[in-house]
Amino acid sequence: MLAGIRTLRDRCQLFDMILNVEDIALPVHRVVLASCSDYFRAMFTDGLKESKEENIKLNGVTAMGMRNLIDFAYTSKINIDHENVYDVLAAANHVQILPVISACEDFLKSHLDLDNCIDIMNVAELYCLKNLYQVAQQFMCRNWSIFSLSNDFLRLNFKEFQTLLSSKFPVDCDEKSILLSVLTWAEYDSQNRNSLFVELFKFIEFENIRREDIEEIQSTPVWKTVESNEVCLSRYLNQLDKSVVSKDWLKCSGISNLRGFQHTLIVAGGFSNEGGLTNSVWYLDQSSGNLKHLTKIPHVDQCNFGMGVLNNKLYAIGGCFNDQMQELIHPFGFCYDSQRDTWESIAPMSQERCNFYLGVLEGRFFAIGGDPHATAGAADMALCEAYDAETNTWVDIEPMPGNRMQHTGASLGRRLYISGGLQEQDGDVFDDLLWYDLDTNLWQTGSSMRTPRADHSMFVYNDKLYVVGGWFYDTHTQQRVIASAIDSYNPELDCWETVATLNECRLFATYTVYDGCIYVVGGWKGGNYRKKCNTIDVFDLERGEWTDKKCQSLQLWEHSSCTAYLPRFVS
Repeated sequence: MLAGIRTLRDRCQLFDMILNVEDIALPVHRVVLASCSDYFRAMFTDGLKESKEENIKLNGVTAMGMRNLIDFAYTSKINIDHENVYDVLAAANHVQILPVISACEDFLKSHLDLDNCIDIMNVAELYCLKNLYQVAQQFMCRNWSIFSLSNDFLRLNFKEFQTLLSSKFPVDCDEKSILLSVLTWAEYDSQNRNSLFVELFKFIEFENIRREDIEEIQSTPVWKTVESNEVCLSRYLNQLDKSVVSKDWLKCSGISNLRGFQHTLIVAGGFSNEGGLTNSVWYLDQSSGNLKHLTKIPHVDQCNFGMGVLNNKLYAIGGCFNDQMQELIHPFGFCYDSQRDTWESIAPMSQERCNFYLGVLEGRFFAIGGDPHATAGAADMALCEAYDAETNTWVDIEPMPGNRMQHTGASLGRRLYISGGLQEQDGDVFDDLLWYDLDTNLWQTGSSMRTPRADHSMFVYNDKLYVVGGWFYDTHTQQRVIASAIDSYNPELDCWETVATLNECRLFATYTVYDGCIYVVGGWKGGNYRKKCNTIDVFDLERGEWTDKKCQSLQLWEHSSCTAYLPRFVS
């Protein structure tokens, strides 16, 4: 059909209308235009006067743009280049040919550069292309250190500059440089702009600026104008040096600035109601309260792996997977860089491990115990090793007394704490607490937990250790009992206390501390595999109460969770 219509066009047969654009006649078939454009369909079928006219003058578009649209209508192909993209986009927007609008948008995204980014941002705003508008802003922020030196940057009007600052996309420089660029922009047209800095200061993250860095900024001429507004200046300078992370942490993480990053909950792997065993990784979107897909671990679908964050990179190491109904355990590891959205393999552990503990202490990963060694009849010690990301190597460290799996841990100071677990699937569940001393390379024992626990979680909050979740065997019935208490441990006093109880007991859930709260994700309600949890429950550690319940379409169990800083995404 399409080939036949093209033949009619090529032979100039049966044209029933002429579009007049910029005094150029473009003969067409009405049915062809109506088939791909709501604009023309309404024009020809809704009783408008144009439906009876053979010559129609089309204003607001160029002949170049319209000729390309007509070619698309007959061929379903569009040739977009630097010479015609704006004409084609204007015409496609005018007559509402959506596939061409999308093609122009994709072309502009792929050809963004420092010379055209402002033009593309303005075009996106003109045609209400929200995604393109955000991509252009993201590009300018990602190249701020160079873009802010250009004349185009200095010529941004107030609205454009304010919108860019408030976009909160990641930048390639520290916050001091952002402040300096604001002052430079104001100084470029000081007569008209010096009064605007107060509004722009609202979007400067002063908490991420060091107090000593202000000295350089105070030497700029425009700072005198800033100093004249003592109330404004005092309010902002009081925020200095209150960053939630250290300068050394930023240096190791590869992040220039926390601007544009969000601290969020990460959930990965295990089983889901959407397809069984999975390697998907999700993050908690705070605006909606929903878990959203982030990426996927580049390995076979697995569970019971170690997951942690080092230098703001996400690591998934070890674990087990099924192959022809046989459970296989592996030593391989993978590292995810959220800034580049890329994965890379790391050196494998010296031991295959699943159901082990992976923790961070003083810039290194520590892999402690786990299956299959816990059940292999090995000596009563858990094999341990440490990973150095800079050299990409694992080295053995002192084995931990008491071989085990399904234990957990956390680091505090220069110690790595380990609690609970079990050696045999039907064996006793441990209640002990041990710690590894980084200075002595030795293990020591602390006071036992109030309750034996396996498959539980531990975290640090306000210099105390907390354990939550897990299960143990009832001494009389030998049935599994889900631990309901939330207990805390004071390292200075070497003692435990119960601080709260779970609102709902779950098996195979995760418990992660995030922004002063415990976030409980997934699991089986009451240990019943028929009752999968579809909520994320939140316990406020300061207030000592359950405060929120976020309903999810996703049901997860035997997964892993942690927190990290993710860049703000263009959705």
